[in-house]
Amino acid sequence: MAEYVYNPIQEVEDGQIPIFNGDTTIPDTPYAKVTFIGWQPSIVPAKENAIYKALYSYDYKKYTVQLATNIYNAGILTGTGSYNWGTDVNITATANTGFKFIGWYQNGQLISEDQTYKIEKIAKSVSIEARFEMLTSMIT
Repeated sequence: MAEYVYNPIQEVEDGQIPIFNGDTTIPDTPYAKVTFIGWQPSIVPAKENAIYKALYSYDYKKYTVQLATNIYNAGILTGTGSYNWGTDVNITATANTGFKFIGWYQNGQLISEDQTYKIEKIAKSVSIEARFEMLTSMIT
């Protein structure tokens, strides 16, 4: 919740209810829908000087993280989901027995070789692939 203080000075007689004749609209941002939700404190008949703050809620845009593997059942991935704009998202790959984690790839490009990768301040939906390779063993 955010607040904005409106400055117009309005004089009212004791017992009258102040009326704001302006626009309480604040434009939506690229990352959130902004909604006016009321005044703080609640508007009541005047008894003394008061400052009212307009209160707003921000419904942050959500973005999706989709994770996939190059080999079925090669490992366990965590971090898939829907996240609010600006959230830091950690994704993790854990190789199953017989496999080795190689790296995280986006659009065919290696973005990290670390098992845990941090998407900083998510601002768009992403699809990321965890690549694994099968371990081979020599029998003698």
